[in-house]
Amino acid sequence: MLVHHFAINVKDIARSKTFYTPLMKLLGQDISFEVPDRYCGYANNAFGLGQDSTGHPSQIHIAFNANSQAQVDEFYKMALELGGKCNGQPGLRTQYAPTYYAAFVHDFDGNNIEVVHLSGAYGNEKAD
Repeated sequence: MLVHHFAINVKDIARSKTFYTPLMKLLGQDISFEVPDRYCGYANNAFGLGQDSTGHPSQIHIAFNANSQAQVDEFYKMALELGGKCNGQPGLRTQYAPTYYAAFVHDFDGNNIEVVHLSGAYGNEKAD
């Protein structure tokens, strides 16, 4: 892997944990490292949330892998129930690949969170 880990800075880490923890759990990832009120890491600390101290939280695009189209649908639904904002309903995005099935939501800080499932588009993904 090229990237060891990455984190996004959020305005309120406790609030952001209420959004990300159930979504990461859905994708099979638990909290793996935590510094109370400062940092929360998931997936062996590959992805984390950092408490913003600059007044400028992150606004980036992150794409998480899903195991199926149904998991994409479930992630999207759960994200909206947790307070995320729709940025693209689940569906095929053939402009990226013929089997690119994804959904997009904005988190509390405006980060564009994508969840995607590819059915064999690059030869190494699980098919539905």
